Amino acid sequence: MKKIFELIKQYKTQILAIIIILLLIPIMKITIDKINKNYKVEVINKEKYFVLLSNNKIGVIDTTGKIIVNPEYYEVHIPNPSKPIFVCYYDYNAETGECKTKVINEQGTELFTTYNNIDTIHLNGIETSMPYEKNLLKYEKDNKYGLINLKGEKIIDAIYDEIEGLNYKEGELLVKKDNKYGVINNKGVELIKTKYDYISGDEYYTPNKSYKLSGYIIGEKTSDGYRYGYMNNEQKTLLKPEYSEIIRIGNIEKEDTDKNVFIIARKNGQCGLIRNKKVVIDFKYQEINYSGVENLFILSRSTKLGVYNTKGKKILSNQYEDINITENYIYTKNGEEEKYFNLKGEEINKDSIKQEKEIEEEETNNNIANIVKPTLIPQEKDGKWGFVDKNLQLKVDYIYDEATQVNQYGFAGIKKDGKWGCIDEKGNVIQEPIYNLKDNDDIDFIGKYYKVVYNYQNIFYTDDIDMINDQN
Repeated sequence: MKKIFELIKQYKTQILAIIIILLLIPIMKITIDKINKNYKVEVINKEKYFVLLSNNKIGVIDTTGKIIVNPEYYEVHIPNPSKPIFVCYYDYNAETGECKTKVINEQGTELFTTYNNIDTIHLNGIETSMPYEKNLLKYEKDNKYGLINLKGEKIIDAIYDEIEGLNYKEGELLVKKDNKYGVINNKGVELIKTKYDYISGDEYYTPNKSYKLSGYIIGEKTSDGYRYGYMNNEQKTLLKPEYSEIIRIGNIEKEDTDKNVFIIARKNGQCGLIRNKKVVIDFKYQEINYSGVENLFILSRSTKLGVYNTKGKKILSNQYEDINITENYIYTKNGEEEKYFNLKGEEINKDSIKQEKEIEEEETNNNIANIVKPTLIPQEKDGKWGFVDKNLQLKVDYIYDEATQVNQYGFAGIKKDGKWGCIDEKGNVIQEPIYNLKDNDDIDFIGKYYKVVYNYQNIFYTDDIDMINDQN
């Protein structure tokens, strides 16, 4: 024993160093894992390339209307409209619905030729004019899928049966392996292991961080159907998969819903309210709905309605046939009897209710002025439109039935005899009015090509005279 103490004394510095290292290893691992799990989603402030439809073929134009990729393909995807990387689809097979693909740059040079069947990754559940992962492409090898970036660098090997965009989570991908689902980020780092039968983002959205703070609804298939659980945005399990339904409620007034997760869950046919892991309203209601006012929920039980708050406190018991909550009071009705309560559940006199003021519509600012300083400004005179400069000097005569502002690319729409065309910012006619765009609410041009919005997010430009008529 004495000898052991002597050795410890002799090597105490080394022993202390070893102990410190052993203590630091778990901390370092946690830190490294956290760094790896973090990822960035590129913000594109200026689009340079746009899909072109001409003669029923697809190509690409730039902001001047110059053709970058000749319209000769079945389809073209632009994963990042600030970069000249174009995924072109050709030799479409109508029976199988499959295409061949290749990636080219603005010189028409084929890229990434060592990879097969390269494809873009669609953003699921997100309404945007840029509907693909901005810096990723997937490829196929031996019926498996992997990822490369827009430089052609491999992110992950082809090890997954499927790769697609995770619902409501840009920068995160739903992957499938051995018939189970998991999640990886756009760096190829695993966020959720491939062990679930269902995974989806929870739709939580904030203006500053978009869907970054949204969590995950996870599901497992059982003999009684799917059962769902919940992970927060850091992939920590808050609820095990034991619920038949899970809905996250966001933007609750007087609650920090970025940090605190409120979930309406259904179990054994009954609904309850959960805050993070804690049940605040028991599972004994047919329905629970957030009122949209203050932090109040309307609960249904045996066809009667009541009101609770997010702390689980009863505001009104379940005894009413109808309940409506406004910013100032709660209205209830049973048969012909109507009652009013304040938001604390105290009955108030009907005559004291002040009529709610109508919300005035806010004036919309002309954002174009913040984007560009146009050299031409549309102006009306005697029922006709022309263009003046910033000094109000006439530059384009008053000969048009309608005119649009000059857009950020330097083009304005002009309408004559029911048809639309285009001029540039110097007043030169780029396209005589030939397009019938009466059903197009968003008149916009790049060169002679007009803008078409399909299914609210797919945008392309075309010179097809009949496109609008064909769509309606």
